[in-house]
Amino acid sequence: MIRFYRFSILMLFITAFSAFSLPAFAMDDEEFNPQTAFNRGNFLFEQQQFEAALDIYREIEESGHVSGALFLNMGLTYSRLELYGNALYYFTLAEQFSQSRSTARQAIRHMSDLLDQRRTPIAVLSTISIFKWFHFEKGSRPFLILALVLLNLGAILLGFWLIYLKKHKILKYAGFTILLIGVLSLIVGMFLNSQSDRYQLGMFVDISGTIHEIPDAASEPVFMVYEGYTFVIDVVEKERRIEALVGRDNVSLVAPDDWIYVQMSNGIEGWMLDEGYREVLRVNF
Repeated sequence: MIRFYRFSILMLFITAFSAFSLPAFAMDDEEFNPQTAFNRGNFLFEQQQFEAALDIYREIEESGHVSGALFLNMGLTYSRLELYGNALYYFTLAEQFSQSRSTARQAIRHMSDLLDQRRTPIAVLSTISIFKWFHFEKGSRPFLILALVLLNLGAILLGFWLIYLKKHKILKYAGFTILLIGVLSLIVGMFLNSQSDRYQLGMFVDISGTIHEIPDAASEPVFMVYEGYTFVIDVVEKERRIEALVGRDNVSLVAPDDWIYVQMSNGIEGWMLDEGYREVLRVNF
C-alpha cells in the first residue's frame, strides 16, 4: 500500500506543472489561477492537511479546469480521509484521461479491494455489463462515425461494380455487406443517441443506503446499497412507475421527486432516495 501511494503521489507532482495546460496569457492577481491553486493543494497534501487540500481541489473542479491529475489527487485525498466511496468515484473519473489512466486503474483495483473488506461484493450480470458498455463507455458517436465510413465505402464499391467491374460479383457482395453493416451501425448509433437523456450512471459514495419497492422510506427495503456500488438511473422508467403507482391502494406518494429509480449491477431494481451518490460523467478527454 505504501509503495502504491508513493508512486501515485510522485506521478501527480511530476504532472502538476502540466495538469492545466492553458493558453499563454497574462492573468490579473484577482483572477483564479488553477495552476497556482493546484500547486497549493499539493503542498497542503504533502503537509497532510487533507481537508484543506480537498477544499482547494474542489474549487478547481467547480471552476471547470479539470484534469486527470486533479481527479487522482482528489481520489488520493479522499482515501487518506477514509472516504473510500468518494475516492473510488474520483479515480474512476481520472481513468477517463489518457495521462492518468494507468495509475487510476491501479488505484481503482486497490480501492475496490479495500471496499470489498467493508461490504459484500455483488454479482455483475453480463447483460447489464453490455448495456453499460454501449450506453456509458462507447455512446452513440463511435457507431455514427463507423456508419458514415461504411456507408460511403459501400457506396463506392457498388459504384465501381456497376460502372467498371460488373463481372466481379465479389465486389458486389462486399459492397452490399459493408452497406448493411453501415446501416446497422447507424441504427445502433441513432438509438443510443435517442436514449442519452434517459439513462445516467451513478456511484453510491455514502456508507450505506437502501432500495425500496415503492418510493416510501417507511416501506420495507429490498436491497442494501454500500459505498462504491454503481447503478443505472432510469429517468423514463421512474415516470412510468409513478403513473402506475398513482391511485394504487395503500400507496401514498408524498414526495416522488425526492426519489430515483435505479437498476443495480446484479439486476435488482427499485427506488432510492435522491442522495448519497454521484453521477459518473464522461469527460471525453
